[in-house]
Amino acid sequence: FPSHEIIVYRGCHWSFQVQNLGDLAGYTEIWFTLRKRQNDKDSESALQISLTQGLIVANKSTSVTSSDGSLTVSGQIVTIQVKQSVTQFVEPSNNYDYDLKGRNVAGQTIMLHESDKFIVKRDVTRRIS
Repeated sequence: FPSHEIIVYRGCHWSFQVQNLGDLAGYTEIWFTLRKRQNDKDSESALQISLTQGLIVANKSTSVTSSDGSLTVSGQIVTIQVKQSVTQFVEPSNNYDYDLKGRNVAGQTIMLHESDKFIVKRDVTRRIS
């Protein structure tokens, strides 16, 4: 798999892409999951976003507004967007892992991409007088 390091800032609108994923046309569902530890369950993840459902999990909570996160596909590229109202609660860390899984038309769940470096930096606020 190609390497993708992603760096974002807590408390900002996130928009990033994972590219070179191969042909995604045959997938009926795709999930992006961001975890503090690789063996965390989906429900314990920092974020989980679905192609068809939007935001599913945010900061280990399933009571979320689905429109606060989105996943879109264009060719071999997946674009993930997360609103500031969600990212303000994500703990800053250099140790997140993420993966992309997809369900194909045969109903099989396939790992599309996994475990690259995902960094959430502290938000920096400056005083403007």
